[in-house]
Amino acid sequence: MRFLYYDAVTHLEEGKSIIGVKTFSLSEEFLRGHYQKVALVPAVIMIEAMAQLLGWLIIYSHHFRLTRSCL
Repeated sequence: MRFLYYDAVTHLEEGKSIIGVKTFSLSEEFLRGHYQKVALVPAVIMIEAMAQLLGWLIIYSHHFRLTRSCL
């Protein structure tokens, strides 16, 4: 099973920065019961979203080519 924690990439500057957007609904499984009164996104989900976007920045910056120097 694959989980994507971003809906869209709004800004991408090769080799420098990336900005993504994620819209959460209150029916997201990780929001249920995690916090009692406030629906907060757990920090581990935010870190995973940043890692996913960073992956896109890296492969975009290398023109979608994976070489031994990238490993």
